[in-house]
Amino acid sequence: MTDINYEISFLELRLRGVQQLLTQLTKKYDTGIETRYDEPTAAEIQVAAPGYTQAALNAAHYKQWDTIKLLQNASLLSNLFKNNANITEFIGCNWIVDKAIDLSGMFQNCTNLVRVDLSGWFLTNNKSLANMFSGCTNLEYVNLSEWQTSDALTDLSGMFSGCVKLKSLDLHGWDVSKVTKTTNMFKNCANLSYLNLQGWDTSKLEDATGMFDGCISITSLDLSGWNTSSIQSITGMFQHCISLQSLNLSNWSFTNDVTSDDPPTIFQGCVNLQKLILNNCASSILNSFGPYPQNIMLDTLVMNNCTYDSGNDVNNFVKNSIVNNIISQNSMLASGVNYSSLFADLTCKFIDLTALNLNGTNVSAMFQNCARLSKVVLSQWTNMSVPFFNLDNMFNGCLSLNTIDIHGWNLTSASFNQAFQNCSTLTSINMNGVKCANPSSVMNVFTNDFNLKTISITGCITVNPDGSEDLTTVNAITSLFANTGLTAKVVSHDLITVSMTVT
Repeated sequence: MTDINYEISFLELRLRGVQQLLTQLTKKYDTGIETRYDEPTAAEIQVAAPGYTQAALNAAHYKQWDTIKLLQNASLLSNLFKNNANITEFIGCNWIVDKAIDLSGMFQNCTNLVRVDLSGWFLTNNKSLANMFSGCTNLEYVNLSEWQTSDALTDLSGMFSGCVKLKSLDLHGWDVSKVTKTTNMFKNCANLSYLNLQGWDTSKLEDATGMFDGCISITSLDLSGWNTSSIQSITGMFQHCISLQSLNLSNWSFTNDVTSDDPPTIFQGCVNLQKLILNNCASSILNSFGPYPQNIMLDTLVMNNCTYDSGNDVNNFVKNSIVNNIISQNSMLASGVNYSSLFADLTCKFIDLTALNLNGTNVSAMFQNCARLSKVVLSQWTNMSVPFFNLDNMFNGCLSLNTIDIHGWNLTSASFNQAFQNCSTLTSINMNGVKCANPSSVMNVFTNDFNLKTISITGCITVNPDGSEDLTTVNAITSLFANTGLTAKVVSHDLITVSMTVT
């Protein structure tokens, strides 16, 4: 026998009522004179391929399957070991599964399976990994490193659902470019604390319902690189993630009408979420998330480089909850939209709107009745000089506001009436370089601000060519302090600066 090799032909066999593809192993003897095929003995099967027979499937040792190309032509491996309670370890590093088109349910409900090593699998044609390890309640270790998935893959739903002892998963770099379903993919992975999904192309993802539901040990998730343009459902996506502290959904956008349950459950039970990051998002995404769960605190909402589509997105999102901080730097308000009461009545202590592009819109009562607001950053605001700009009642009723900096604001075309009215704890304000032109547009600005005692203002009054003060601007500045018990007096001026003291 000069040449001995193994050839595999596949027969269909029903195992536990599910159609499986197993093998008929034969020996090929090429003597140079004739080719003869002999059926292998049971002992040879056990040596060459433990697990070939139904009895061997229950033996729970599959390492030597690596030594032969037992699965070279297999296409359907779904439910192969489903409900097998005898397997405790599975080593399949060198299995050749490039012909497999369906691995769904392969180890489903293998309740005593502890360790799995499938590293190096080349899944050229596989379409589904749905429920592959679902219900493996004792699974502690899974090695799927160097997996080569392809754009044939469409379904990841329930893949690790119920793997309550699994602590870490590294799935970075997978080709998921055609995946449409990740429903319940990690649901109830109660001990999962490390999850790497970097490099995922989710542009075709439609259904992410319950994807991380019940992942009670995860403390942070960064999904900022996800393309969510095809998503249709996010119901309960992060539900019951009770240890989640930081969630980054930057760059997310929805082009479809995204469905969620009523009341929304996407963040239900996220009782320790400290930071929700939505950089480079449109504010309308908050409508898809629905109101944040009632009476649950979200410490910080970050929306840098945000475009505010409407005036009530933020308010509707957090109106029933407690949010301490909102950070929205370099953001923009759309032209022609009414943003009145944009942040009114919120529970925030701190709001940072550095470099906000106003586009001349109506932001009256923007922070009205934010009773806990003690600090707000409004520097580098742009497009404030558009005619009929409305800032009336902007901070009216901000009872905890101590200090404010509006230096350099151009109010020549703005209405600023009652802007700081009833800010009873306001003690300091920087108004250097503020421009006013119309006294009737700056009435009762500081009414009932009993703790505001002294203000130094420079560069606010227009100076005529002859060196005299322009009375219109003098009257406008003076009108700022009407009905406050304070008096404004110009103490010096020249062509560059004018100082004003309120005593």
